[in-house]
Amino acid sequence: MSDWDEVYRSKPALWSGRPGPLLVRELTGLAPGRALELGCGEGADALWLAGEGWRVDGLDISTVALERADARARELGLQSRVHWQRQDLSSWRAENVYDLVSVQFLHSIGLDREPILIEATHAVAPGGTLLIVSHRAVPHWSGLAEAPEQPSAAELADRIGVSGPDWRIDLVDEVERTATHADGRTEIVSDSVLRAIRR
Repeated sequence: MSDWDEVYRSKPALWSGRPGPLLVRELTGLAPGRALELGCGEGADALWLAGEGWRVDGLDISTVALERADARARELGLQSRVHWQRQDLSSWRAENVYDLVSVQFLHSIGLDREPILIEATHAVAPGGTLLIVSHRAVPHWSGLAEAPEQPSAAELADRIGVSGPDWRIDLVDEVERTATHADGRTEIVSDSVLRAIRR
């Protein structure tokens, strides 16, 4: 059992249940194919993708979160389009390639993100899209308030190797938005968005 199982058990729903607005902004209208989401949590983003026609593999370390995601998929009639897998991303290795690899707010104290994000680049098929959305400063109510400021999208592109000739960067963006937590709390947060296409 992971520590994240205890975090998820502490509340009936840890997240809002709505897909991330930046994910929706960037992927609406993209021709569906096979998608991978790393750190899928309770499944809102993966289920939005499935509803848009994608076949989705959702990976997360929390069994509790994945059980909630699966239950929601069944409620929506999307269970045939999503496959949930418990996975400790710190030891994950890309074994398949996807038309889309999505990493949304992968922040956890003690988790070294960059090796995971580098591994994620290996899972993108030629012509496929890598979308990474991150907090620049992690919101205080997340429980990760001691996390350092995160790199900008441009800095992250350099660090994980997608600024080289094998990739085309479509977007590096910094966005301020109002975030609403599951319990209704709101806060202005600053996010970075990196979208790159493997050549």
